[in-house]
Amino acid sequence: MLDFFKVSLEMNLKSKLGLCLGSGLLVFVFLIIFQPFYTNVHLRIPFVLAAGCYSMGTLLLTSYYVFGWRGVLIKMRKGEWTLGNEILAIIVNVSLIGIGNNALVYIIHYRDRIAKMTFWEGALDNILMVYAIAVIPIFISIMVSWILYNSNILLEVDRSVSSKEGNSERFLTLTCSDVDKSEPPIVLSSNLFRFARASGNYIECFSLIDGKPERQLCRNTLSNFEKEISDVGFNIIRCHRSYLVNLNNVRSFSGNRHGYVLKIDDFNVKVPVSRKKVEEFNSRISHDGNRLFVK
Repeated sequence: MLDFFKVSLEMNLKSKLGLCLGSGLLVFVFLIIFQPFYTNVHLRIPFVLAAGCYSMGTLLLTSYYVFGWRGVLIKMRKGEWTLGNEILAIIVNVSLIGIGNNALVYIIHYRDRIAKMTFWEGALDNILMVYAIAVIPIFISIMVSWILYNSNILLEVDRSVSSKEGNSERFLTLTCSDVDKSEPPIVLSSNLFRFARASGNYIECFSLIDGKPERQLCRNTLSNFEKEISDVGFNIIRCHRSYLVNLNNVRSFSGNRHGYVLKIDDFNVKVPVSRKKVEEFNSRISHDGNRLFVK
């Protein structure tokens, strides 16, 4: 459960505008329907205008949060903005909205509405009002994030649109004479190599050889192999501590933020992408509907 609050949270422009406008509209509708906390008594102006003032204050402070100091906080966190950070920041912003609404009370209400309260008593009263309004949408937001966090995705590669299609073929020669001196060196092709798997003191290289899926064994570490194959220019990713995969030959993947499972061309195996590697994997691919583009 605690890992859920560490989920990376990103907001595009549409989400930001929706949050700002939605928060103001929610406050307005809530006040008109329920008229809580004596917001409809001792008013200098019509109640609809008073509700509009409260909702406008909410919209402005939420906008200042979303387009202002939220960005500062993200920079302070070096871009690592999580759902837990967002919830804490929303709590602070809701409290500021309550204090701001209390300042509005002195403008749109007669003195006898506030004569028995100090400013901070009124601020606490308004903070409670704002929390009463915000608790349900905040809970819904958390539940939606939880569903998205655990939701599966499934994307199929469309070879006709892969950005790596048509790249020149590259080769890597691995000398593994200490396995079997009669065995020739292993030559890997960037077009035919599929993935590699650590196996004790060896690595298993899986490639398409003469049109057939084959496994080749080499005495090496996966870390050394990763460096060698990257230097040659293979489009690979270390997706798991025990696996390295050629992104050009990923047929499909499914999973959620806990990790992915990759299906590889020509091999009936499932290659894992660990939770720690999900973000890196996502940065290396993009998608449009069911088409996957390798960057």
